[in-house]
Amino acid sequence: MTLQQMRYFIAVAQNLSFSKAAQQHYVSQTAVSQQIKLLEEELETELFQRTRHSVALTSAGQVFYEYAVRITDLAEDAARRTRAAAAECSTPLEIGMMSGMENLPILEKLLLFKEQHPAMPLHFHLVDFPTLKNACSRKSWTLPCSWSWSRWRMPPPCCVLK
Repeated sequence: MTLQQMRYFIAVAQNLSFSKAAQQHYVSQTAVSQQIKLLEEELETELFQRTRHSVALTSAGQVFYEYAVRITDLAEDAARRTRAAAAECSTPLEIGMMSGMENLPILEKLLLFKEQHPAMPLHFHLVDFPTLKNACSRKSWTLPCSWSWSRWRMPPPCCVLK
């Protein structure tokens, strides 16, 4: 069973019409009918009572309708959240910290940020002062953190602890 089959099924159930469902999805009525037939074969039950001029859900069709709506909504939500996460975490945050700073409140804030944005990769680098200064001058990291920038004789980066 596919999401597309479920979408066709939902459209038929909501419109109580194969032709309206086909129009809604820009396909032929035959295509919708074939997909519903495959779905019914897989489920080994009829989902619709068909007469010459009407369509109605069977009791099994009503049960399946509730699940199909939830499943397609979940699939759409998963796709939307996945795209958002991919956009959010395309580039990792590179965080350089001097050794000895790992027990300071800044690390707690960064870990809280990580909990709130689990898809955002954070890469921590615990280094000595010369390595941090060198990385800062090369702009290697997103967030270099140090105790003081006064002895650097350069503009401070965004995180300075005094």
